[in-house]
Amino acid sequence: MSSLGKRIKKIREERGLNQEAFSRELGISRASLAKLELGEQNNPGAQIISRLVELGYNANWLLTGKGVVYFNETDIHYDRELLIKAFTMLEKCLLAKERSIDVANKGKIAVKFYEHLIKYNIVSTQDNIIEKEATELLDFLSFDR
Repeated sequence: MSSLGKRIKKIREERGLNQEAFSRELGISRASLAKLELGEQNNPGAQIISRLVELGYNANWLLTGKGVVYFNETDIHYDRELLIKAFTMLEKCLLAKERSIDVANKGKIAVKFYEHLIKYNIVSTQDNIIEKEATELLDFLSFDR
């Protein structure tokens, strides 16, 4: 079981849910959840991460195991659509460049990218700017092929 899988399973068990109920809550199949928990799939997808953030979990902790596990609603305000756009645009640009990043580093990069977008007041409707920023960011990184 991967570390990511362990964290997802921990969340499910803390919530007192079986895989069927938790997968419905996340909007995925039970089989997909089982694969995530077993480490057979290491990319949870932006919508799953966003849903878990809505439930109060720290995306950085979820993806990397670092930082606090929970965010109190008064501790952080986030733009759900921009968070999804940051994750999906990074994934789109990685695919276009035929490159990959392991899930822990992808999580770190996505969180930092999201923070960068927030810092510069970029909103989720600015697709061209988000894609340009993602491409420029990925151009600075080294990758596994």
